[in-house]
Amino acid sequence: MKQAEKITAPAVMDSSAENQFIVTNEDRIDILMKQGTEERVLLRRDKISLIKKTVENKNEVVSTACVIDVVMNCDLSSTFEMIIPKNIASFSKQSNKILSEIIVNLFEPFEMVHNYLVKEQFGGSREKLTRNKKKRKPTGTVYLLAEEFVNVRDRIDRKVILMLQNDENPLSKWMVKLTDAQRQRTFSIERIPADPNHRRCLVCGNSTINEPVENQAVTKHNQEVDKVYSMKMAVWNEYLKSSKENAGKDWKKIAFPTDPTNPTKTMRRMPTRGAYKSQVLQCMASTSKCVMRNSNTCSTCPIWCTNEETGLRYPFEAKS
Repeated sequence: MKQAEKITAPAVMDSSAENQFIVTNEDRIDILMKQGTEERVLLRRDKISLIKKTVENKNEVVSTACVIDVVMNCDLSSTFEMIIPKNIASFSKQSNKILSEIIVNLFEPFEMVHNYLVKEQFGGSREKLTRNKKKRKPTGTVYLLAEEFVNVRDRIDRKVILMLQNDENPLSKWMVKLTDAQRQRTFSIERIPADPNHRRCLVCGNSTINEPVENQAVTKHNQEVDKVYSMKMAVWNEYLKSSKENAGKDWKKIAFPTDPTNPTKTMRRMPTRGAYKSQVLQCMASTSKCVMRNSNTCSTCPIWCTNEETGLRYPFEAKS
């Protein structure tokens, strides 16, 4: 059976991507405005809900910003006063573009509030708070609202960076988006491709390629496509043979054959083969990690964090 051509498919952001690309507010607005199922970050009603929540807590947000103004010698409270709508009615019927602009313009002010509250309550950064799972997070309406804006910003930035990466990558047209389940998997020896030519990632160059379990369903689908096509062609060829034998005779014209895969349909023309699905190859580098310095214990790194060209171990802090 002819299989569909395999393609590489690590459509994920690498760990150092934030340092390679600059994300502008214009990029964020463009992404936030998208309403397609695959591209959408927030529904229109979710945008309105987020802005409504901000308007309802405006006084508390501005009060917190005033404290930050004194501590950091800035003018954050005026920024909030200027950006946050005066009342709910003033924005509920606004266009998708205006709603997106309001939310994006609040990203930076709310990030300042978020960082200040984390440092004020726990004396640490957002990254330290995230790494320390046992540490209790800050609470309060303003903090939770700021955190929501920061999380939305991060989701948008990941989409923007992925888009910029794909624009820069000549292989991007061969990439497909991974499902949430595929993103959670780590490298498996059992899923190394049988073909040695498919074992090295064309993007990062590491031997970190796995065949996703979904390829089994693709193979089954393609086999079914061939089976159905063969059944239909057998019936059609028999019809052509009978028609040829009957040509020039006074007998009644041979009736069109019945579709062997659907008895309710009649085949009036030569059948065509159904569409194949493509198998994919997934680079597992983005989900691989070393958890102990100078040790492979509990590591999910398929190359043991070792440079395959030099044979030397990568530094523990390395992102590549």
